[in-house]
Amino acid sequence: MMNDFEMDRSGTVITGEQLNADVLAESITALYGDNYNNFVVLSPKTPLENSIYLQAAYNDGYILEIRFMLGKKEFKHYRYTTDKGQEAIAFFTEYMNNIVPNVTQWENVTREYI
Repeated sequence: MMNDFEMDRSGTVITGEQLNADVLAESITALYGDNYNNFVVLSPKTPLENSIYLQAAYNDGYILEIRFMLGKKEFKHYRYTTDKGQEAIAFFTEYMNNIVPNVTQWENVTREYI
């Protein structure tokens, strides 16, 4: 199912056979200490349980965000911060395997994007 996604790594789009768990993990790890200059956005070709992407950047921790579309213009946007690279990688690996994070412990930051 990995080929049903594309990953934007700071402006470089990776798809198809080039997108695998190792590339994903290396991309997340490379964010460490970067303070927002780089990012990773993993997008399913079709919404996954209404989510359209999972993204990450680094600023004193890995900052993960996910967006759920609830209609043509309605959405919910959630944020989770962790200092554990392996935890960030796990969220992305699961997402690439069609498992959407349980966002009940994530911060709802939708208002920041309205």
